[in-house]
Amino acid sequence: MKKISLALASILAACAAQNYTPENIIIEDGNYIKEISAKSVVRPSDGFTSVSINGETYEDTTLYYRVVWFDVEGTQINSGATDRPVQANIRRNIPFNWHIVSPSNNAHSYKVYISNRPIRQ
Repeated sequence: MKKISLALASILAACAAQNYTPENIIIEDGNYIKEISAKSVVRPSDGFTSVSINGETYEDTTLYYRVVWFDVEGTQINSGATDRPVQANIRRNIPFNWHIVSPSNNAHSYKVYISNRPIRQ
């Protein structure tokens, strides 16, 4: 009985590890992600939105991420240089934290795209 309880606890822990909201984070080939979450805050000083993405991977890997911003009507906000994917070298079991600020105070929502290969524009 004790072995069954431990096995069930392990399965539940593995299922709970992917703690991201699919409407905000899109992961391609997500087998390398151990856990990930995103939290956004509107800065009172200037109205810009700041997003903090935290996570961990199962293995040493290179990830690419891109944040796409949308206005209140759902139209994508083009931001030039900050629209490009960013390459990040990640170490397994060492938490990573990416911090991104919106290109304007018109940003109402966002989507984070993460992949283990370069992201097309």
